[in-house]
Amino acid sequence: MMPLSAIALYHPPSLAQAIIPDATTLCAYSPDSGVSNALGMRAYITVGQVGDDTVFVFEQFSSPVLNENDSSILTDIKSRQTLTIYNQPIAEARQILVDSPQSYAALLGVEPAPTTDFSFAEVNDTLVCQDVSAENGAIAPTPPATTPAPAAPQTTFADLPNGNYRLASATYPPRVVEDAELIETGGALFLFRKFGDEVTGRFSYIDSDLGACFTGKIKGNEVTGQAYTDDDGFYQEESTAIFLGSGGYLKLGENQGGAPRTGERTYNMAVLNLETFSRINAGAVLPPESCP
Repeated sequence: MMPLSAIALYHPPSLAQAIIPDATTLCAYSPDSGVSNALGMRAYITVGQVGDDTVFVFEQFSSPVLNENDSSILTDIKSRQTLTIYNQPIAEARQILVDSPQSYAALLGVEPAPTTDFSFAEVNDTLVCQDVSAENGAIAPTPPATTPAPAAPQTTFADLPNGNYRLASATYPPRVVEDAELIETGGALFLFRKFGDEVTGRFSYIDSDLGACFTGKIKGNEVTGQAYTDDDGFYQEESTAIFLGSGGYLKLGENQGGAPRTGERTYNMAVLNLETFSRINAGAVLPPESCP
């Protein structure tokens, strides 16, 4: 799968939009607006006026899929979901979706809505509309609802759209990475699912049984939350912090259970630093849905 650095270099068209047949008006995210894409770098929502109805399309750019029989066979998958609000013009339909987290969750395929503050509003504020009717030869974009200062380029793992991902501490070329290659190279892996800034996953070392289930919030390339592990941490030289394994990736917080004990431990305020990690293909194993 394409590394994050390559994703950051991708520059979509002036409007990142899906094709909606017979639409007379299209609203989509514009990379030239200076507004961050609320869905990340590889997903977008397009809204189209089709007759008396309004059509919302959620689309994710294609991702490679590993063929377990022959890795030289190139395969990819692309996700697209459509929601139609009937007998509503585009402006009213957009507000209806803002006011309905359940409908927005259905569009993204994540029913039910995961949090109380889950809303289409952030995406809605970034959309730029243009007239694409056959009668109007000139395209006249309308400005987004808000015009914040230009955003910095999206180059962190926090900018990834919702989905399942796998990160490696080693660096690989932009292709499918086989398990045998991971074992030969060694290092650490983080297999996780992301929704908004919520992350749940398994951090582990390839050449050992050392690992932890981790759940928390991601900001930039750092996840802060709770780590669940039955392994003891250790102090790095000239540091008072407790780390799990080598590399200084996972800093453990306070042991919720107090004194060291046998079995699983819960560490609050653990910090997972992914700054030096690279994104690889997600693999055949799914990340955990929750931690104990």
